[in-house]
Amino acid sequence: MPDQSRRKHKWYRIHSILNRLTGIGNARVYWTIKWLSCIAFWLAAAFLAAVPFCDPQGQQLDDWWSVPLGSIHSNRFSIAVIVILVQLVLRMCIWIAEKLQSLQVEKLERVLDYLVRRHFAKRDKSQYTYRATLFKVRSCWLSGCWLGIVARSGTRYPQRSTVFCIDAKTKKHNTGIAGECWWQEGQTIIVPLPELDEISPLLGTTAEYKRVGFLDDREFDAMNVRSTVFLATGIRVRGKVWGILVLDTTDSAQYPGSTRKSNRRREDLEFAAVALGELVS
Repeated sequence: MPDQSRRKHKWYRIHSILNRLTGIGNARVYWTIKWLSCIAFWLAAAFLAAVPFCDPQGQQLDDWWSVPLGSIHSNRFSIAVIVILVQLVLRMCIWIAEKLQSLQVEKLERVLDYLVRRHFAKRDKSQYTYRATLFKVRSCWLSGCWLGIVARSGTRYPQRSTVFCIDAKTKKHNTGIAGECWWQEGQTIIVPLPELDEISPLLGTTAEYKRVGFLDDREFDAMNVRSTVFLATGIRVRGKVWGILVLDTTDSAQYPGSTRKSNRRREDLEFAAVALGELVS
């Protein structure tokens, strides 16, 4: 019998696809699309200028010229439609990318790198992973809201495909530590999770990890790092939770065991959240 208390990511596949589309805001992707659009424009102009001369009838041409030119001439309408559609799609991608580039991602990443150094003292990077990730609240008509990655510290995990569900009406539809933090209106939370044996994880331990981490099964399967310590707090812009800052590590020794250490971590994290709020506003 399925656990009814477990979290459920509504529209997981749709959110994953939509979140990947936001990746075109990356500077490298943006300029690649920009160049492709430029090339497609000149190809379209050259095609429209040359197509009247592609009719082989009445022209003395060798077979190796007349056959391809005849094919282009007979399919000129279909080719023109495809060329125009490609140009429209690329222009739409450029427009979306320019909207997404309003964030200063490089500055955000430098701040996240600093947070990792500050919050995770005595790091053993040869054995453990230490990360800071900034999630933004995103939404789409008819498919609700989700949290997608805007920036992440370091260079080891460049993928930004992780998504968590958020829903203001139903608690079980808020997934992950980030989703739980959003459900609590951005209050700072510090959560320890059980360690997993990556080779042969025990079924009971895995189930506990998903439960304590508020994870949907598909989110758990997609994780490339299964951390044991999570710190999360809300990023506010104009009084509303704009996104969630999450620090995580596989080093269980980084969990602040005492109340004094926990309070200090909370204060530092909330101070950083204010600074990040200024950068993204």
